[in-house]
Amino acid sequence: MSNNKRNVFISTYDNEWKGVADVLCKRLSFNVVDLHGKEYGNFPTRRVLLKKEWENVKNLHKYLRKFNHSGIVICSNYAALYLLFLRKMRILKCDTLIWFGVYVHNPKMFSIIKRYLKVFIKKGDDFFKIVVFSKPEIKLYSNAFSLPKDNFLYIPYGEWNQDRVIQRGEMGDYFFSGGYANRDFVTLARLFQNKSWKLFIAASKANEDFVKYYNTTELSKNITVMWDIPVDEFNLLLQNCRALILLMKYNTGASGQVVLLHALQYGKLIVASYTDVVDEYIRNDETGIVINEKTDESITTAMNWLNDSKNVDTIETITENGYQHYLDKFSYDAISNCLVKVISEYIQ
Repeated sequence: MSNNKRNVFISTYDNEWKGVADVLCKRLSFNVVDLHGKEYGNFPTRRVLLKKEWENVKNLHKYLRKFNHSGIVICSNYAALYLLFLRKMRILKCDTLIWFGVYVHNPKMFSIIKRYLKVFIKKGDDFFKIVVFSKPEIKLYSNAFSLPKDNFLYIPYGEWNQDRVIQRGEMGDYFFSGGYANRDFVTLARLFQNKSWKLFIAASKANEDFVKYYNTTELSKNITVMWDIPVDEFNLLLQNCRALILLMKYNTGASGQVVLLHALQYGKLIVASYTDVVDEYIRNDETGIVINEKTDESITTAMNWLNDSKNVDTIETITENGYQHYLDKFSYDAISNCLVKVISEYIQ
């Protein structure tokens, strides 16, 4: 508990999680400490990520006096794990340390983080909390990191920009898929190869498996691939597509949430392979279409259903349900209230 000490949100680069920081400052009297690091792009390479985290380590020492001796310290990225080390070394003094938003997309990282946490967290320690953006991640990371579920705090990933103007798009003649983390673009391209359905894929050169596939395979004319396009162009393609097609590699925590969120906001139909995170945003035949198996039969069945004129009203109902689901759970007001409720429990 904080015992009336100052509470701090650490921003590793200017305006990082600005919406979160603003709510904490205005409604819970937090202070923001800016490390003034550099923001990496939407599709960072491993080298870029490592360089950024190293810069974060140096900046944490540089600005330590601004957040030391606090009640609650909240920090995102792997910088939070370095703060855990500093607390273990008794360099950092704080009552509660919160890792805001854990992103682990590769199963190999689970064991690395598990061993790290085992060194710095003893059985029964309650000072360290991890914010996750979907309920299923609590069980996933609790098992993966060998931490009690009480160490995890759930805050849905939603729209933190209260000034963002959201407009419904047109119904285009193409299907769209995009993003970086955990995307199974290789399987998606294979399933659409030589089909009549038009597909646009906005991928990253960091998707090494898809880059290799693209360079060694002649894609059929119905598939268009764009690499590392600007955010505005990405959103415009999503806004005006016929439906979002999202196939994921692994069921390993937070990935795909941004594009799922925006698709719901735009009133787009979502067709996705099942993961626990996908399940948080869409339910089959209620707010989207879930493909349980990434097979030619499954995708063909889904596409034929979408192209059947008899299903137009049903599709409209599903997309409207999805938009209402966004308003109820992922809108700015909804997640702001959730954040305040969750963090308030650690302020005294």
